[in-house]
Amino acid sequence: MSAIQRIPIEERAAYLRFEITSKELSARYNIPIGYLYQILPRPPRPKKPKKSELNAARRAFRTQLASTTPTLEAARIAHCSTRTIFRYKAKARNGA
Repeated sequence: MSAIQRIPIEERAAYLRFEITSKELSARYNIPIGYLYQILPRPPRPKKPKKSELNAARRAFRTQLASTTPTLEAARIAHCSTRTIFRYKAKARNGA
């Protein structure tokens, strides 16, 4: 019985969907990790949102919050300092 036949089809599918790591699968069926990479090549991992996109979304949220709610409440909701909210308010006032 070859190494790939020892792994059940459900676990192969889970491995290809990135639900099981290669280390877990290797330990479970006593197959070297390097050989596992050869017999079950994975597609590229799905992309995660970049830091710059997350920062832009946070900035937009805080700007909108600073212009519509009182300062202390905006700071509490946005999980930042009042000084940060004042900066966002000043940028909104100055059109920056």
